[in-house]
Amino acid sequence: MKILAVTNNIIKLREVYKNNLYDYSQYRVPVLSRDTFTFSGKISKKDNNDNDLEVARFYYKPPENEPISNKAEEELIKDTVNNYANYILPCPCCGDIMIPPNIYYKLQREITRNPRTTILLLNKMEKYMHPVEKNIFSMIKKEHKKHPDRNFHEILISKRPQAEKELIREQTEILNSILLLSRNIPKKYQQEINNLIKNTYSQIFNQEPQATFRRKKFIEKLENCIENIENQEMEEHTNYLSPSEKRTYYRIIKKAYKMPTSYNSVPAFIVKYSKQEYSHKNIATRLISGSVATLEHALPSVLGGETSYNNLINECAKCNSTRREDDVMTQLKEHPNMPQNMQRHFNRLIELSKQNKVDKSYICEIAATYYQLSNGKIDIDLSELWE
Repeated sequence: MKILAVTNNIIKLREVYKNNLYDYSQYRVPVLSRDTFTFSGKISKKDNNDNDLEVARFYYKPPENEPISNKAEEELIKDTVNNYANYILPCPCCGDIMIPPNIYYKLQREITRNPRTTILLLNKMEKYMHPVEKNIFSMIKKEHKKHPDRNFHEILISKRPQAEKELIREQTEILNSILLLSRNIPKKYQQEINNLIKNTYSQIFNQEPQATFRRKKFIEKLENCIENIENQEMEEHTNYLSPSEKRTYYRIIKKAYKMPTSYNSVPAFIVKYSKQEYSHKNIATRLISGSVATLEHALPSVLGGETSYNNLINECAKCNSTRREDDVMTQLKEHPNMPQNMQRHFNRLIELSKQNKVDKSYICEIAATYYQLSNGKIDIDLSELWE
């Protein structure tokens, strides 16, 4: 094991944050030693003769005697962690390099209605784009060479007919998979799911704007349907669901969340952003917005997570948006490479801490949180932090 969080020390370290957040006499946290965590591998606990390691703190100092509300404290915490993203970090979830927020907002202001200047501007950011956005941008550049007078929105409109056909194929494949999975549940409950899928097929093939398919609404209806079925089964089976039934319902919902979106499907991107309400500038901004660093709660707020140093991390907007309200264990199922990507993220934080740009106590705190929330599956090697 690379890192073992010791409960008592974690509690003490959290109190260090609370007690010293506004103690500006020395502008640093109290001494943080290697005994805070137990490491295996390269480094062991410090020898008795070793000096304790001082940790620099870079928090904003408000005017003296200024009253601090809880809301102001949370904003201070968010600003501090968000500032770390300006040093260019890999996303701890997908592993892609994130666009620093300060660069993103600068680019937003520089994007014009001129397609040529927009392409020149976005060329610098292409390496940061996620796969779908990168494919869209590549297609736009090719079309611009053929039709230099067309802006991004006009190019997507020209691609919409073919994209609609491809999107329908992707959507129906998912719906067919759900129908097949539903055959594993009791027959008397199958009809409820079949009716929902039948109505969804009608929406997908209906060309009337007011009757178009809405992915979010479909998933909500399916989740409610599954919940009702589970409740009925629990009543009939004296509050018991077999492991196979639980797996089936989980797989149905998981499959539904794979319905195409503009984040994971090129046709879905084209169909969505070729609509009248989107402009050239909207599309140009969207090509990079999914890659921008955003603040994410390790334990989501809806599950009781606080806005605190030991619960905030920078994550790309795409992963933040698609995570929904999942806990870390569910997130790991969706992103099996997350432990390795998380290590890359922390390696960069450690590198920055040696340049006095990131607080070491923050690194220890958030690493311990992910270790606990993942039941030890995200086991960050922090040995480099002490070298």
